[in-house]
Amino acid sequence: MQTHVSSSAAANARRAAAYIENRVAAEADGPVTLRSWRGIAPFPPGTCKRQFKQALGVSPRQYDDALRIKALKKNLKRGAGVARRPSRPATAPRAGFMSGR
Repeated sequence: MQTHVSSSAAANARRAAAYIENRVAAEADGPVTLRSWRGIAPFPPGTCKRQFKQALGVSPRQYDDALRIKALKKNLKRGAGVARRPSRPATAPRAGFMSGR
């Protein structure tokens, strides 16, 4: 069963996805929250979450987690350590994990 996603819902989902991508690229601390979406789309957070899932097939949190895991794996392949060490950069905090939340 395929559901129709309006062009405005798809545009909102693209804006939210770009916001999440920018947060991960900027090594923001911790996962994205629906509250942090204020100003991205003119709808309540719950509506934005539904539109995001309809348009992209995953929830905003799942999308955020997938991007962070991808960044973590990429940094590990480059030889970065998982936690903070004087000898190597810390991969987990750079990918938004270990935020203390």
